[in-house]
Parts: sequence; structure tokens; C-alpha cells
Amino acid sequence: MIARTLVTVLLIIGVLIAIVLILRNMNRTNSRINRIRRDYMVLYGLSKEQANQALDRHIALLKSKHPNREEIWYYEKALYDLQRDRR
Repeated sequence: MIARTLVTVLLIIGVLIAIVLILRNMNRTNSRINRIRRDYMVLYGLSKEQANQALDRHIALLKSKHPNREEIWYYEKALYDLQRDRR
């Protein structure tokens, strides 16, 4: 009986730790995406709205060409492409 309770408690603790780690990773990814969006806007050089529209179009194109990538990859690739084109 005690062993069963201990196993249940350990499973619950394990699930909670996994949830915390997933949420931390999501927060880091969102922070990176926000930073890339800001960098894209600065480099794009026009209004914030126009830069956001251009970035959204670029990401949609990348998603159609390269499906099943992580979300951050599309943002990093869009920024890389803009930097490359500005050279």
C-alpha cells in the first residue's frame, strides 16, 4: 500500500516537473521569436505594420516550402534571408 502511494506521488512529481520544463522552453522560444520580430522590423526599415505583414508573408512562404520545422526555425530563416538580401 505504501509502495503504491509512493509510486503515485513520484509519478505526479515527474509530471509536474515535465510541465514546468515544457513551459520554460515555450517561454524561451516566445522570447526568441519576439526578439527576431523586433530585429526584422528594424532591418526592414519601414513601418512596424508593413514589417509585420512582410514577415508574416515570408513565414507563410517558408512554411509552404519547408513544412514540419519548428516555429523558431521559420523566424530565424526569415531574418537570415532579410539580412542576406540587404548585403
